[in-house]
Amino acid sequence: MPELEAHLRQLTLDGELRTVVDFLRAQEDHYRTDSKFQNNVGQVMSQLRDIEEDEIGQTEEEETIQLRRRRLGQSILTLLSVHRRSIATMVAPLPVAPPRTVLPAPRPPTPTSGTNAADAHEVLFIASNPRDVGRLQKEKEFAQIQQELGESRDLFRLRMAESLRRETLTKKLLEVKPAIVHFCAHGTAEVPGFHPAGIVLEDLDRNPDVVSGEILAGIFKLLLRKFSIRLVFLNCCLSTEQARQISANGIYAIGMAEEIPDNVAISFAAGVYCGLADDETDIEFAFAMGLNALHVAEVGEAGIPKLFKDGQVVAG
Repeated sequence: MPELEAHLRQLTLDGELRTVVDFLRAQEDHYRTDSKFQNNVGQVMSQLRDIEEDEIGQTEEEETIQLRRRRLGQSILTLLSVHRRSIATMVAPLPVAPPRTVLPAPRPPTPTSGTNAADAHEVLFIASNPRDVGRLQKEKEFAQIQQELGESRDLFRLRMAESLRRETLTKKLLEVKPAIVHFCAHGTAEVPGFHPAGIVLEDLDRNPDVVSGEILAGIFKLLLRKFSIRLVFLNCCLSTEQARQISANGIYAIGMAEEIPDNVAISFAAGVYCGLADDETDIEFAFAMGLNALHVAEVGEAGIPKLFKDGQVVAG
């Protein structure tokens, strides 16, 4: 058996389904002309995303989630067998599973807390990683946020949404009605004649699609007619202009004035959500907690994050 196939099989048997699926997705150019291969990868991607969303939202019993994972693992093993010849010709480094983050066990609800699922603040984590751009550590960032909110899970419900397009973004926001919207994505400056400054989502073919601050601001302005949004967190490079435009709707928005390394962005986010876990109403304190996390880590990029409200910088 070829080394790559054997390695992918072992990862699958070890339960590292996300690593295998992300690897196959990244090799899409290799099998672009093979519609059956494309469809099969698309199906396992969709199934895994559904499982992960249910796992994060705790909408199903753990036993049911694990059963679905085992069944999906069998589907992936079948895919590897069916497309063995194509996989054998792939030229790529062997994928490596990321280190597993140990998260605190969910705190069981207590009758005296006075909080139920309907009262929880929705936090929508929007992860975008189109082809041909640098890969973001979205799983690590999500896990870090989840850990910071771990002691306050009766106050927050954290959900992940991946591969959203400009056409599906509004629908997803309307469906979840989040109080906090977190973008883990690339940001880009304007390239005259090619694209505006904005946040990089993806199109149907996973190509980068830059969505401008004007469009994002318009989406949030419309949705404010239906539900309250407390914070839009653009954890993206070069995103202050988009944050300013969004904040003009009377909501807090965080953006980055420069390019920001992944480890710095994740440390800052951890500090912000630590602050929110203490007091979900005090956004300015949460922002200060994010800056404090950067000072403590001595990473030197504390001047990059900016907090906006009503179209003006209020901190940073």
